[in-house]
Amino acid sequence: MEVIATDTRSVRGVIHLSAPLTQITDLYGVTHPLEYGHLAGIELSSGSTLWELSGREFGDGYSIHDDALVQKSLDILNSRPQFEISVIDLRSGTGRIVFAASPDEDWRLWTRLSSNNFAVLARGSSFSSAAQVSNRIVGSTLDLETGAFEADAIDFAVVR
Repeated sequence: MEVIATDTRSVRGVIHLSAPLTQITDLYGVTHPLEYGHLAGIELSSGSTLWELSGREFGDGYSIHDDALVQKSLDILNSRPQFEISVIDLRSGTGRIVFAASPDEDWRLWTRLSSNNFAVLARGSSFSSAAQVSNRIVGSTLDLETGAFEADAIDFAVVR
């Protein structure tokens, strides 16, 4: 894979990866191999693996502030599995859980409606699926800095 500098559009280097990149910033990438229990941070200038996480089922995620990742996962090693949203430092792989709930509550992370400061969560289905069956969609917000959760904070009107 060629790494291209966005400001000059010149090739910064060529790296070889064993799994596809699922998230990318100017400096870092995240690989998520086909098996759900593994996630790795890559330095794009060298292609070197900076960190690896395992022992969870990793789902959707998105990058924020060019140096962090908001990541949905399911802690499957715990005797009581837990749905979690974590903010992970892309340099070190260290993370902090900002939201945890029982998988039975069926929370979804709506990455396309989320931002650098707030994640949007909803129960049951993706935003596009919910929009097909209802003219009103309600989402909850999660402050990624403090972990403050506000249920039903956003009300979307679907215009057809």
